[in-house]
Amino acid sequence: MRPIHTLIDTKFLTKARYITNLTSSVRSRLSPELRDFCWVVDIIGNCLVVVTDRPEHATVLRYQQHELLKQINEEFTSSLSVPVRRIKIKVDYQLTQLAAQSRKLNSRHPESRQTGIKNCHAILERLNKP
Repeated sequence: MRPIHTLIDTKFLTKARYITNLTSSVRSRLSPELRDFCWVVDIIGNCLVVVTDRPEHATVLRYQQHELLKQINEEFTSSLSVPVRRIKIKVDYQLTQLAAQSRKLNSRHPESRQTGIKNCHAILERLNKP
């Protein structure tokens, strides 16, 4: 049996690392109450797509979007093909519930790891919906 990372195309792993770095950068600029509820989903052209679980979080993100854009453009200048000019914020109510279930199952019952993996897949599917 081969390790899973050998079965995944390297461009997907690279993009996942890049998205993780973008998420970390955005979260570093946010208040502690908001950090765990925002995820960068993708960067499409000059638009950064961010998802959160509540409308009030989206409002706070909209007020901070100029600061976030400035930080992203400064921090990722060398890796961006074009500067990010816009942030698109999506609200998805089920993300927090799915993430919490996944963490809870993995920490309490290591044998229920498959359920945690399924929850992670459900999160990814919801993030990729248009």
